[in-house]
Amino acid sequence: MKRHITILFLFCVVPLTFGCGTSKRGLIELETRPPGATVYLNQIEQGMTLVTFEYDLRIPAQLEIEKDGYQTGLESLDGTWIVEEYRKGNYTEGHFSILGKERKAWKIKTIRILQKEGEQKELPRREIINKEKESNETIETIEALRKYKELLDEGVITQEDFEKKKRELMDLD
Repeated sequence: MKRHITILFLFCVVPLTFGCGTSKRGLIELETRPPGATVYLNQIEQGMTLVTFEYDLRIPAQLEIEKDGYQTGLESLDGTWIVEEYRKGNYTEGHFSILGKERKAWKIKTIRILQKEGEQKELPRREIINKEKESNETIETIEALRKYKELLDEGVITQEDFEKKKRELMDLD
């Protein structure tokens, strides 16, 4: 089920959100607190934070953040991750150097707070319920976006109507 949602995000929501002309390759600028953590993408070292590296959103990846004395941070990078960062306001579009050439692309600038080893971060019950609610809301948002995209494709609504509804559904206004 999770794989289906990821694929749906990757091929439906991400193109709808970022437009068809947006590059599938972009940059991730990662900062950590404290700084100086080593960042790996699919077990390949990308550098120490503050670090910027290229990422192709068509290829799911494992992000790993390591620093002595701190818990290792693991995150799955995919379309869902990009959309979450977009919703947090960490996404920009512009001209960036990708594959050695200046191209129109996207960039995610994000910060991760590292946790000391031995510390347990327990989610309060309210946060657990909120995460479940967010998951259900995300699925409902995807379904609504698909519906409005179909209406746009059929000529029932205008591009302007679609963009307005998309911004409303994704809480961007």
